Amino acid sequence: MGFLKKHYFLISIIALSFITRVLFVNVFMDSSKYYWEDTIHYYSAAESIVKDGTFGIDPERVEKNLSFNIEPVYSIFLVPFVYFSSDSFLWIRLFQELLYVLSAIWVFLLLKMHMNTNFSLFGTFIYLFYPFYIYFGGVVLTEGIYTPLLVAYVYYSIKYLSTKKTSLFYYSVIVLAILGHVKVQTWSMGLATLIIFLYVNRKINLQFFKKAIICTSLFVLVCLPWGIRNYQLTGQISLPRNYGVNKGESEMEMRFKTKDNVYTNTINFFSPSLTGVDSRNKFTGGLYSIVSIVSVVPLILGMLLLPLFKRNKYIGILYIMLASYALPYIILFARTRFRVPIDFVMIMFLTLLIAELWNRVMLKKIKA
Repeated sequence: MGFLKKHYFLISIIALSFITRVLFVNVFMDSSKYYWEDTIHYYSAAESIVKDGTFGIDPERVEKNLSFNIEPVYSIFLVPFVYFSSDSFLWIRLFQELLYVLSAIWVFLLLKMHMNTNFSLFGTFIYLFYPFYIYFGGVVLTEGIYTPLLVAYVYYSIKYLSTKKTSLFYYSVIVLAILGHVKVQTWSMGLATLIIFLYVNRKINLQFFKKAIICTSLFVLVCLPWGIRNYQLTGQISLPRNYGVNKGESEMEMRFKTKDNVYTNTINFFSPSLTGVDSRNKFTGGLYSIVSIVSVVPLILGMLLLPLFKRNKYIGILYIMLASYALPYIILFARTRFRVPIDFVMIMFLTLLIAELWNRVMLKKIKA
């Protein structure tokens, strides 16, 4: 009862957000299975796992008899829903929405490290009712689990930087390894992980090497099963998105040949309106575009203005995380939906900016 009383408002907005999401999934989203072209890859692989224990043939490469060649975690996540439910898409959406609202606890704790409870609740409220997160929680796509995992990674990383508790860093490394098997580009955030590790462990001694070996081992252990599977298929070591399975020009080579310039990719990545949406998706124009713009523009302003008013090591690491996350997309191939998972960091920037400006106003009133 003490916990409920102390966190009554947080629990209330989490519950209200989940109710809102359930209504959105059931009322506003139609029963079509595929909102995005990528959905068919992951769902078909999950059906194949249920059927014969393998990831099967990629449904869009059947004529070439090519195996499933993208990151496996989301397909594995879908397996129990495919196995136990005839209406699995509804339950997948609802469970993903639940993951989003529960991850708000990590967002709250992250904000609580740097500001009072009221502003922490304000930032958490924005996260819980952020339109993109309500929408993507209800889509059968990697973003359904990717953002909550990314929140966990950032939480454990920043908490480790704050407390120096080694187990937290191990958790962040494990989550980062898993994230790479949802979207391999996430591993670019290893730069932030390395900087945090070197900052906390500035003294080069036996403990330094012990921690480094354990972290490397944990990362390799997470990657090993999918790596062995890909090696058995192709005879070569590859990334989780196994470019070698096609046994021809790799997707990476194709991306480099067809990539947009950095300027175009940057615009696409930070665009307030939803870009790169499947034409079958109805959440793209009219009111939805207005909602997108109104939601994202304040976040971008918060990201740009915060360094003018507040700077510390935690904020610096968050900017490094944001930059390292964005880098592979900006270099190769960018769409708005690739940025959306990291928007919670910009929500934190906006909340920190508002809190700092409020504190300055209050301080001036006290002095006056």
